[in-house]
Amino acid sequence: MPSTSLSFDFAFAFAACFSFGSLPCAKAETPRRFRRSLRSKNTVIVKQRIDIEGNYISGWSDLDLDLGQCFNERSEKFSEALFLSDPEERLRVTGHVSVSYDHTDYMSSQDYVTDLLDVDGEATVDLFVISGSGRAVYQEFYESKKSSIVLYQTGYREYLTEGISQNVLQEEESYESLEFIHPDARGSGEDLDAFFDAFGRYFVSKLTKGVLAVRKIVFRFDSEETRKNIEAHIKVQIGISFLSVTIPFTYRSLSHDKREKMEIEVSHRTIGGNQDHLDVDFSGGIDEEKFNGIEERLAGSWGKFMNDPVRLGVLSAELSLVSRAVHPRIGTSLQNQVLYNARVGECRSRIHEMDRQLAVIELTRAKALSYIVGGKGAKKIYMTPFEHMVEDFQVHVQEVTNKMDHYLSQGMSHILDEDVPPKGTLKDTSGPQKIQAEGRWLRTNKLSEDQMDDVFNQLAGNTLFVTAYEDPDGHTYPMLWDGPVAYGRTAGVPHHIYFYHRGDDVSSMDTVEKFQSYRFRVSGEDWDVLTGGPREGGEA
Repeated sequence: MPSTSLSFDFAFAFAACFSFGSLPCAKAETPRRFRRSLRSKNTVIVKQRIDIEGNYISGWSDLDLDLGQCFNERSEKFSEALFLSDPEERLRVTGHVSVSYDHTDYMSSQDYVTDLLDVDGEATVDLFVISGSGRAVYQEFYESKKSSIVLYQTGYREYLTEGISQNVLQEEESYESLEFIHPDARGSGEDLDAFFDAFGRYFVSKLTKGVLAVRKIVFRFDSEETRKNIEAHIKVQIGISFLSVTIPFTYRSLSHDKREKMEIEVSHRTIGGNQDHLDVDFSGGIDEEKFNGIEERLAGSWGKFMNDPVRLGVLSAELSLVSRAVHPRIGTSLQNQVLYNARVGECRSRIHEMDRQLAVIELTRAKALSYIVGGKGAKKIYMTPFEHMVEDFQVHVQEVTNKMDHYLSQGMSHILDEDVPPKGTLKDTSGPQKIQAEGRWLRTNKLSEDQMDDVFNQLAGNTLFVTAYEDPDGHTYPMLWDGPVAYGRTAGVPHHIYFYHRGDDVSSMDTVEKFQSYRFRVSGEDWDVLTGGPREGGEA
């Protein structure tokens, strides 16, 4: 999603020590307790995001937080401990805001899942991916695509902020006596370090509340033919305006039996707000009027939800690093804190990257199993090299993840003394070893960071693999496979396949030449991987 989308981006913020501004400070002549900004330069924003299946990307069913709550940057979990507690709520400052964000043009099913998992075909990641989240949506996209069009609508509106008052927190008596500080963090420096290692060095300093919704609209047709006829007339990206005009017309042109199979289903997930506003029923009404006013009904219900602050949920939390502005006994130097944040951020980013890679590989498998036409036995035989390579790659990923988890579990002093472990299974960081590429070579070779990424790109289909195609007459032609590769063989379902003249030396071409010199190409949807030829009725 765009930068305003709800996602986790802790790693980048920690590594860069990003500043999101400061609370107003008093003039220079005021006592020292008012001179330090509570937020300093180490503030990160945690934003909540949901998918339509009801699983939160953050792993929580709801981001139900309180001001002062601790966040452990090493485990990326909120703890129950309140570093700052205020029974009388003297610290709480409330403000009103009006910020909104909408995908008013909706998103296709594939665009939605791509944004949800940030699947961009590169071995980089900026968000926190929980295994399983989004996969059901992606698999459903492939399985239902033949006779359905699925659109998603996402948006939120902020209404209220709750923050900690710096002036109250730093009143001389309260500041010196640590009145608002958790009892376990009031002792010696060792006690303070033990508290931070257990609960984290960040605390919730601000909450933003409002309403958020994700709505899925499924247009089910009587057949794949009807769906293709609709898409054939689309000159731009599928949008709700076009479907609002086309679907009633298509419905009226169908026979009675086919009409019964055509329907619109609406489902949604929300944070806060009145969910009843989002319910739109297209099942009733007179036949001729059943699907009239699709766009107006969806837009009207969406506006009602966004404009009704009946129940506000937590949309985001601002996390501030504990500093001397909050606790006078903090002894960690700024230099050490910056180094610690950078290393924790880098380590968590590498773990996220591998989590994301496994999720993308799982989506590649789901696509293949959905698209391949044939019996279970034939599918299993074809997919065996892919399954073997995935299984072997997971062993490498687990080894690296265990190293990273162990590193983060050691606490601040260890992290300051030791660099982040490499994202590879090769212990010697001087350079990659030569791969003995025979059989299931991932079982016998250790991998450098670059080699780990190369394996991922092969399994995810981010490679261009030169091979050959033999036509029914026995003639062989160069073929470029744009798709997954496993142990030196084509695997899964390609994005496209490119064919060349018999004498073309495709292996020696650069990428631009490969895409300029082909004779024709076939979409992966129209290629039968089991027979090694175009599907009947496919398009070239």
